[in-house]
Amino acid sequence: MQQADVTFGLPPGMRHQEQRLDNGLRLLAIQVPEARWARLVGTVGAGYLDEPDTWPGLAHLLEHLLFLESAPERYDTAWVTTQGGRYNAHTDETVTDIHLRLPSAAAETGAEWLADRLLHPALDKESILHEVGILDAEFRARLADPLLHRQAALTRFFHHRHPASQLRHGHHVSLGGDTSALQQALRGFYTDHYRAERIELTMLGPQPLDDMLGWLEHAGTRFTPGAQPHVDRPSRWREEGARHLQWCLPAEQGAVDGIRLELLWPLPMRLSVRQTEQLDRLIAWLNDGQLATSLGPDISHLEASRFPTGTGPALSLSVDTHQAVTEKLSLIATCQSAVSDLAARLPDNDHRHSIASPPRPEQDLDSRVLMHARRRAMQARLASEPTTPAVLSDWLAATYRRVLERQPSLSSVSSYVPETHTPIRPHEIDCDLPQLMSLRAAPRLAYRPAHRKTSLRRLPLEGIHFWQGGSELPPACCLGWPAEPTQRRSRLMHWRQKTLALRQVASARGMALSLASDRYGDYLIAQGDPSRLTSLAMQVIAAWPRGDMPSMSSHDASQGLIAQRLLNRLDQPLATLSTMPTACGWMTHAVSPECLQRLIDTIPVTRSSATDTHGPITHVAPWPERFLSCQGHDNVLMLQVDGPDDTPATRLLMQLLASCHDGAFHHEVRTRRELGYAAAVRYREGGGWPRLGYVIQSPHADIATLQGMVETFLVDPGQALATLDDATFRHRRQHLLAHVGAPETAWEGIARRWQALRTQPDHGPHPAWETDRGVLDQLESGDLITLATQLADGRLPGCWWLHESERASRE
Repeated sequence: MQQADVTFGLPPGMRHQEQRLDNGLRLLAIQVPEARWARLVGTVGAGYLDEPDTWPGLAHLLEHLLFLESAPERYDTAWVTTQGGRYNAHTDETVTDIHLRLPSAAAETGAEWLADRLLHPALDKESILHEVGILDAEFRARLADPLLHRQAALTRFFHHRHPASQLRHGHHVSLGGDTSALQQALRGFYTDHYRAERIELTMLGPQPLDDMLGWLEHAGTRFTPGAQPHVDRPSRWREEGARHLQWCLPAEQGAVDGIRLELLWPLPMRLSVRQTEQLDRLIAWLNDGQLATSLGPDISHLEASRFPTGTGPALSLSVDTHQAVTEKLSLIATCQSAVSDLAARLPDNDHRHSIASPPRPEQDLDSRVLMHARRRAMQARLASEPTTPAVLSDWLAATYRRVLERQPSLSSVSSYVPETHTPIRPHEIDCDLPQLMSLRAAPRLAYRPAHRKTSLRRLPLEGIHFWQGGSELPPACCLGWPAEPTQRRSRLMHWRQKTLALRQVASARGMALSLASDRYGDYLIAQGDPSRLTSLAMQVIAAWPRGDMPSMSSHDASQGLIAQRLLNRLDQPLATLSTMPTACGWMTHAVSPECLQRLIDTIPVTRSSATDTHGPITHVAPWPERFLSCQGHDNVLMLQVDGPDDTPATRLLMQLLASCHDGAFHHEVRTRRELGYAAAVRYREGGGWPRLGYVIQSPHADIATLQGMVETFLVDPGQALATLDDATFRHRRQHLLAHVGAPETAWEGIARRWQALRTQPDHGPHPAWETDRGVLDQLESGDLITLATQLADGRLPGCWWLHESERASRE
């Protein structure tokens, strides 16, 4: 069997080792010496396509039951949050996983916690009934999420006898009724699939490989073998189902701007996994900037990928556009032509021949490890998949293509998906092939020879803080300048649209590029080939929007639970600082004086004069209320609390308070009082200021009840949870080292030093984590009690964000 490339995208110096236990369970340990966190993933090679047709949503329900307490568990679900970690789970078509992140010192116990979850689901009737109610509340909450309506529309692509032709989320209708029969079905599904042969445990951490494998082995030997063979359910996409389907959100949810096209080519599982390298190369070609350039400036998003959500194995090409219908057909034809032509250029369709991919700077270890774990679980299913004697290019023809088209609205509706009331309409395309769009060259990153590295020094430039040097970090270029806050969101989206092809070119060259905005203005971070960094930065700055621009909304801005959208508001930047210098920059490598001068000349130098309506909150209790426009049928509330200042001590104390409150708040709202599906406490400082968010989403409780619950929690038990004895406080404080320690990746090190330069430009890009660690050592338990008391007494600035299901916007 072909093995997944676990080394792809991970930091230099990583090592990995695999092992298979006598019971059939698979282990994978990945050592990253710089890691502060331990990442653990447990995957089970079974998903909703494996569940009985009579119980849609059963696999998702079982995932929920893994987290309910049942004897003889040694560690409850709250253990992770008390360690300062996070956990989650996911069920898709063929794989169920549990994943968690912990401070590396807790990795050994984390392996046991993970095994406990998979070994001891709560399958008693009381737990099942309770969790069916939670699942139903989640389903109703997600009726306001466009992703659920997309999933509902996708079901129309499948043969009516295929399990994916039903929505498999689960709710009272699909899982209600005979509890005894449901309990028996759950036990049967668990016995058939949650066995050693179907499971893999993965750990990434800084410890030696032998240690990590030993911990995983100790946890893995607890599993018994005996998994039943997968039922052969080949996909029948090609036999029946829609070819081109248009859909939109229900009328009460409003409309979105523009059109999103998803071109899908379904693939057999065996072909998809065995030809991973060919598909990865094809996707890299589609994402290299040439197709994006050829489709024109109206394209705001283009991404090719594998395993798009809800389809099973498939090649996906997602495009956001504002083009007219006639141009849209040409766009589809051009994309099909690109896929067919590039597939024909693949070296061969034999998986034994390697195709090298360019190395890219790793930005997120969490998603990388999870991606590999899920991919390996899919590979493990190959033994049950029928042989597919076909080459990849044969499956990428227009004959097999499906098009899912999200419209702002539909002038006429053919039907509705019953469970979600999603409007859909089959769309017939003229058989005459539309004219293809002209092929255009992608942007070019000019080669400029790199010069000798120099020590860190500030250049004497009037009005600009500019530093150069830093040989201990890889080549990078960071530039920032003040910008008007009033159009921040639209400006950033226009900037990203104008640089779509350029960003794809950079990625294809193994470079990383980030465009962002905060209270200090707009900025870019580029990392990679030093000979092309200056050219990349110049072109990105040249594309920065100047002057007024029409508003632009993101297709992804209104996705997810309403509770999550409220938490995203914690990331809103504060007002632009009047003391900010005209511009600042930092390069970790030396360039010629001529190149440097050209780069500096491109930096915008206009000073921001506007003020931001979302600046630091100054109100104390009673906190003011900000109402959201109606976006669904649930009542949702978030208390946003801003720190009294943005010193390192306040940032660390607020993180400590969040770790003390989160698990208890979730249990109080969801389990004890049964007020809502979503309940969490989150710390954020993406907006440039330390903030806490206490959020609840409820299908039945009114806003007054939810507000009263939060206020009561902050007083009791909120203050008691923050009253820790010295030993417990030191233990909790130790967990924060995972937040403030040295960077895990080069990208993180560059980003954190860049922010240090922007906040204190006269000090240069010093390693701020060293300062934070010293502050952490000075914190005492009384400091945390004082903060919790200030919050309970309403003496910290804050505001309520409120969403009432039947209330119009009062913002």
